[in-house]
Amino acid sequence: MAFSDFKVLAEVAQKYNILIYEKDAFFEDVLPSSLSPAFIEDMRFSLRLRKTNASEYFLCESLIYPLFSKVLQQNPKTNFWSHEYTLTASPELTGVPDYLISIKAEHENYEQLRLPFVAVGDAKKDDFAGGWAQTLAEMIACQQLNKTAKIPIWGIVTTGTIWEFGRLDGNIFTQDLYSYSIGTNTEKIAGILDFILKEGVRCSEALDIVI
Repeated sequence: MAFSDFKVLAEVAQKYNILIYEKDAFFEDVLPSSLSPAFIEDMRFSLRLRKTNASEYFLCESLIYPLFSKVLQQNPKTNFWSHEYTLTASPELTGVPDYLISIKAEHENYEQLRLPFVAVGDAKKDDFAGGWAQTLAEMIACQQLNKTAKIPIWGIVTTGTIWEFGRLDGNIFTQDLYSYSIGTNTEKIAGILDFILKEGVRCSEALDIVI
């Protein structure tokens, strides 16, 4: 069963004994990242073009990846894959996440994917319900491959313009009730992504998983 076969969040939770919670202002204390005026203007330009180029490829290339890339530059201990790595935890949990982030050792070859995984992201065209069902399945797969529930797995579902976040701790999935618009919250979204990556590195190092 591929990740894309999951359509309903509650069904994924029931199948894998996951408890679902919702939380207001999940990232209330996370500070926005400082982005250059030129980068902000590039985002706004892409938003204007979106009216005539609304394909998933356009959104990934012009809105999603540039923001990820900007944050990854500040997090050298993380690796990033876009639409290229097959994640397989079991025959029922397999597929290619749109985006996958893992921890790497300080001098590791970029091409070598290693555990632990700390975040997955799925880009869905206005289908957040299906996006979260698929993303939670991907998060569970990451957790199983890590062979520890002590490292939180973060999930991201985005249309490029709207971003949503969730976190899997053990068998508890907590979803942020807030959605963030790249048109008005670009620096906040970048701050959240930066927080997720730094938190993943911190948790991994605390468990002596990164060597």
